[in-house]
Amino acid sequence: RIGDSVVAMANAISVPTSSKVLLQFEHMFDFEALNDSLIGEPDGGVIEYSIDGGANWIDSKALISGGRGYENFIQLDQFNPLAGRWAFVGTTSLVYVSTQLDLTPLAGQSVQFRFRMGTDKFSDRLGWLIDDVAIYTCVETIPAEVAPSRKRKGGTWDLFSILGMLCFIVATRWRLSTIAKR
Repeated sequence: RIGDSVVAMANAISVPTSSKVLLQFEHMFDFEALNDSLIGEPDGGVIEYSIDGGANWIDSKALISGGRGYENFIQLDQFNPLAGRWAFVGTTSLVYVSTQLDLTPLAGQSVQFRFRMGTDKFSDRLGWLIDDVAIYTCVETIPAEVAPSRKRKGGTWDLFSILGMLCFIVATRWRLSTIAKR
């Protein structure tokens, strides 16, 4: 059946201007697939962002900077609400994969993100499972406001290391469940 399902951030975050900010998530998907680069795929999912409180949504394809990216477009003739758009399509063979977005072009703006899945009117598959969504930044030295001895409102900073750089979570990690078809 035709579906248009969305999971979105409840609140916007302010993207810092002082350093590179990334959004990363793990996901597994199993969409109906034709494996046809000429006519596209029947089902798929996209990441969108809004800088106006959710009134308008912009595709995040241009922000994808690492990991699994969009691989094909959604076909035009099966009434999928994402028809004609590039998307995550096909399957990850039931294995979680990572996708990373560089949020540098959004620095200084208040931004919300959402995951949107569109399906056509034919066969159903597993869909899209999304987990461990994090918006973070990495720095060579710890800013004073993030020093381990200091606490942020609501608790301590979530610190981790990537390739020798210290990273901290800018926005609370999301825990999302399956985006169910409606």
